[in-house]
Amino acid sequence: MDATNAENHTTILAIAPSPLNQNVVWVGTDDGYIQSTRDGGQSWVNHFKSLKGLPSGSWIPQIHVSEHNEGEALVVANNYLQNDYSPYAYHTSDFGKTWVRIADDTQIKGFVLSIVQDHKQPNLLFMGTDAGLYVSYDKGKKWHHWNKGFPQVQVNDMKIHPVEDDLILGTFGRAFWILDDINPLRELALKGENILAADFDVLVSAAGYLVSYRSYDGERFAGQGEFKGDNKSYDKIAFHVWVKPPQDKTKSQNDDKAPKATIKIYDDKGNLVRNIRRKVSGGLNKLNWGLETNGTRFFSRTEPKEEEDAPGGYNVLPGKYKAVIEYSGKKDSVIVDVKADPNSPVSNTALAEIRKAEDQHTLLVKDAKTAFEKLTNARKSISIVEKILETQPDTIKKTFKDIHKKLNGQLDTLTHLFVEPENVKGIQRNPDQLSSVLYSALNYIRSSWSAPKANASLAYEKAKLMTTKTVKAVTDFMQNDWKTYQQKVKNMDVKIFNE
Repeated sequence: MDATNAENHTTILAIAPSPLNQNVVWVGTDDGYIQSTRDGGQSWVNHFKSLKGLPSGSWIPQIHVSEHNEGEALVVANNYLQNDYSPYAYHTSDFGKTWVRIADDTQIKGFVLSIVQDHKQPNLLFMGTDAGLYVSYDKGKKWHHWNKGFPQVQVNDMKIHPVEDDLILGTFGRAFWILDDINPLRELALKGENILAADFDVLVSAAGYLVSYRSYDGERFAGQGEFKGDNKSYDKIAFHVWVKPPQDKTKSQNDDKAPKATIKIYDDKGNLVRNIRRKVSGGLNKLNWGLETNGTRFFSRTEPKEEEDAPGGYNVLPGKYKAVIEYSGKKDSVIVDVKADPNSPVSNTALAEIRKAEDQHTLLVKDAKTAFEKLTNARKSISIVEKILETQPDTIKKTFKDIHKKLNGQLDTLTHLFVEPENVKGIQRNPDQLSSVLYSALNYIRSSWSAPKANASLAYEKAKLMTTKTVKAVTDFMQNDWKTYQQKVKNMDVKIFNE
């Protein structure tokens, strides 16, 4: 097919030394030969005739030698240069004395270009083909086409990261891809696919990192001037939860009424540090935890829903944590590891200082929230009195109408010390509002992995001063105008029945 006659089929395409024995080396060529040596190259064995079904002149682009058994190797071959697009892949565990074909047209679509065996779980194999990625949990007996989130594009090479446990894929024309955290797939390969028959199961999870997001030095905000790929968020842990799909395929598990999974995180002393709820659906779910503790809810006009999660607090410390996950009466758990950012070391002393500052800030938030709730409850009380007044004589209605107008005006003024007025238009950034001041102080405290410095201290002192001032304004109102109003309501001669 090559008019230049350059293809003489004299080329070694793959050289694969054994990681267990330096004298064992495998070689693949562009004319269908697979040869091996067990004595460092003094003698060679050609295995071509032992590979049943492999056409003469096929290319051998890749050989993967096992890290578990020095006599085990995986060989891929393709013959598309001779208009043969069938998949060819072979496995041996006895230095090539016997071979088993593990890829053919019955399961694989497209010719094969690459293969890799997991270095931790030998039953787990990944195969790169002209039609995308395939995975096997039983060392090639059965293959699954990976068609979720990854295009059906030619996969020329693959590597499994030895530390991060990620599958790295090099494609033809569609860039590099990374399948983050193959640990759940390892567990499938270990336990077998019968795990998929279980109603509920929690698989292993990769470690999470407390990442520093300090900006790099130099040019920033490049806009469209440079390409930036999508990166996963590192400051979280994904819990891999299997839920058996419902028999009724028309039944949705994603609506608001569907039960949610509850996740409770415990530290190594058994203390509950975080509890959250997440939606799940039939199949394998990834439920994220952002490595935060339970925090304190800020004051707000909007009241939280009955089952709404508590807001996140400060990050947990590096260490081991136990996640207990429950769904529809079934429960399972997993131990996860939280690690510090290896690129930004932080001392335990600094973390303790950050936590101390956040705890002091939390006390301000709680005081402000208590005062704000007094205003909210006062509005509710006025609404109740107005309902009662609907059945009262006009003279009483008029008296309280004037009182309520004045009180509601006072409540509005006090509320605006905490938050923005309702239904405001445009961007509102009032630096004198308590919510803005408190959030600003918290951002300063959390802005670094080092102990809070002068800017954080100044922001906290400003928040403390304004909180004290605002809480006092509410207290004065409640002890004077509001107490007088309460007495008037108590003294009101309420007429309930119309005679």
